[in-house]
Amino acid sequence: GIVLSHLSILQDAFDAGYETIWVMEDDIQLIQNPHLISDLIERLDSQVGKSWDILFTDRDTKNDRGEYVPCLGFARRPNFAPENQERFFTRTEISADFSKVGARYGAYSMIVRRSGMKKILDFIKSCHVFLPYDMDFFLPNDISLYAVNHDVVSFQVGSPSDNGGPNYLNCLDE
Repeated sequence: GIVLSHLSILQDAFDAGYETIWVMEDDIQLIQNPHLISDLIERLDSQVGKSWDILFTDRDTKNDRGEYVPCLGFARRPNFAPENQERFFTRTEISADFSKVGARYGAYSMIVRRSGMKKILDFIKSCHVFLPYDMDFFLPNDISLYAVNHDVVSFQVGSPSDNGGPNYLNCLDE
């Protein structure tokens, strides 16, 4: 259900011609005033140009104790081999406000540019749904992901997860 919800939102927004959308799941938590998002988008545009695809409104997902859990890797798929696997293991702070990330668990609150919508939709249409959404959306070879360094909107720690129970292979463990 989660993957189809996210994909239908992206497809609807893309078909409607939206340039930038804010996608939030139902378990978000406001950390700072969400009106900061517009300013953060402008700052990211001025720092890296408008070539970014996704901006996460929190720096990373958290475990049940509220500790950040970075995703440094990817889960393998039988029908897709990333061109540059090293990108999934990188995180680079580009300013006091933002970091460039290669992989990310969680799609709780994310700003998605039209280019990001297209890259994710094209990837899923060619490779199909295989993993939970937050283990697939960062796989397109040319997707450009950023995260704020200070949470604005995150998720409520301890919220139930639809994919917290299954025994998926988490990022590259082997």
